[in-house]
Formats: sequence, structure tokens, C-alpha cells
Amino acid sequence: MNGSTNRYWTYGSVPPTVVGMVLTETVEIATGDGPPMTGYLARPAVPSTSAVLVGMELFGVSAHVRDVCERLAEQGHVALAPDLYHRTAPGIE
Repeated sequence: MNGSTNRYWTYGSVPPTVVGMVLTETVEIATGDGPPMTGYLARPAVPSTSAVLVGMELFGVSAHVRDVCERLAEQGHVALAPDLYHRTAPGIE
């Protein structure tokens, strides 16, 4: 983010927040046969009709994956990165 101030939600704040033109939050996604899966959701502050499913990295939904979601939201897309390790290692990074 080239030294600029942080325009996004950070862990420890109360989600969701609106900073600039992007809303971010951690959401729960229902699964058919077990506990809910969490996911990182970034969306533009104005309604959008397009969405992108962002694949996580080997080590989970990392800071880089969250940044990709936020950059997509800046471009006007809803972006969701689900935690696919939610059953064996939830929240791993």
C-alpha cells in the first residue's frame, strides 16, 4: 500500500467498517454437514452486481489474500475468500 494510511479493516477493530469506499468483514458460511466456514468478505460501499471468489493460499486466508479482496472491492466487485481449512485448522495463516 506504498506507505499510505490503512484504508481497510484490521483485526481487533469492530467489523464491518467503512473506510474509504470498501466494507470488509469476516462472515460465517453455512455448510451442509458441519460447523460453519468463515470467509473474508470485501465489498464496495455502493451496491454491486459482480462478485469474485478468491482462492486462499496454501497457508490460509493470509494478509495478501485479504488485500486482493480489498483491491477487487475498490474496483467495484464483491470479493469473498472462504477459509477452506475450517474443519481441520480454522483461522490458520
